[in-house]
Amino acid sequence: MSIRYIQVGHGTKWYMEALELRDEVLRKPIGLEFPEYQVDLEVADIHVVGLEKSTENEAESEEIVACLLLHRLGPTEVKMRQVAVRTDRQGRGIGSGLVEACEVVARQLGFRSMVLNARATAVPFYLALDYQVRGDAFEEVGLPHFKMSKAL
Repeated sequence: MSIRYIQVGHGTKWYMEALELRDEVLRKPIGLEFPEYQVDLEVADIHVVGLEKSTENEAESEEIVACLLLHRLGPTEVKMRQVAVRTDRQGRGIGSGLVEACEVVARQLGFRSMVLNARATAVPFYLALDYQVRGDAFEEVGLPHFKMSKAL
């Protein structure tokens, strides 16, 4: 399995495929729909995807298996959001690779800290990547979440 992590532009083919992945993995399972206005709100965000080589009909191509976005909070702080890995690819290190790749991008852009709101079920994943819980649980999209952060 070879995954390539890249930054993609808003509105591109890869961005649109990442939207579909986010909808399938993050929203539909909890009964939410992806609102159209959300696309416009993400124009200034940094979009990172994980691409896996695929050979269908003897033609080599790449498909998105993971994605996330980074939202600027200030000159040195960025928020990781909408982290999704294709359900059939979870548990293979793809999510860890994606987070590590986005940390490299964030450092290159001058950010010194990363924050995120993790679903309670994802807290152990982020703890293993050296993120720290900041405060008590709170509810977001009907699920318990925790604020987490990491110095870059």
